[in-house]
Amino acid sequence: MKEANREDNNQLIREIRGGNQRVLEVFYTSYRKAFFTWAGRNFPACDEAQFSEAWQEAVVAIYEQVSSGKLRELTCAPKTYAFLLARRYLIGILRQAARKDSRGLLPEDAVENQLAGEAWEDPWREEKILLDRVFPLLGEQCRELLQLKYERGMSVTEIQAHKKYQSANVVTASLSRCLRRLKDLIFQEKKEDQ
Repeated sequence: MKEANREDNNQLIREIRGGNQRVLEVFYTSYRKAFFTWAGRNFPACDEAQFSEAWQEAVVAIYEQVSSGKLRELTCAPKTYAFLLARRYLIGILRQAARKDSRGLLPEDAVENQLAGEAWEDPWREEKILLDRVFPLLGEQCRELLQLKYERGMSVTEIQAHKKYQSANVVTASLSRCLRRLKDLIFQEKKEDQ
């Protein structure tokens, strides 16, 4: 039974390899609505345009992977694989948005309001003031690690190479400890303010 299922999973790959463009169009339209429903539940911060872009990128990626020979066989349903690729794309969108917000950039509507001469109030103003107050209380190593990760947007492996740590696990554990310490300082400061 598993072997027959695997054959069904790879039918799309065989069709694409055989030059059948129509099968890709049918696949795209058949599962698009299901993806939008799934993405709407799992990514409420994204909009339909982003869902559409993610789904299109996923289907194009499958085509390119099959055409280049990188994807020869699927161990899951093609729909599952496409959802996974689109999910990764949406996560990338959210990460980029988080990086922009953490670097103090203004949201798009705030930029438009400023161009129109309207005042914009930062919704994170109080949190930023609190963070500015407690951040210096962290040790130097913690401050540097958190700045590398969240201000400069470096990955764990990039930090490992930059700081010459023995492994990525050491970086992850250190970041976790530093975040816990920062969180404790923030709660302590909030408690004292009350």
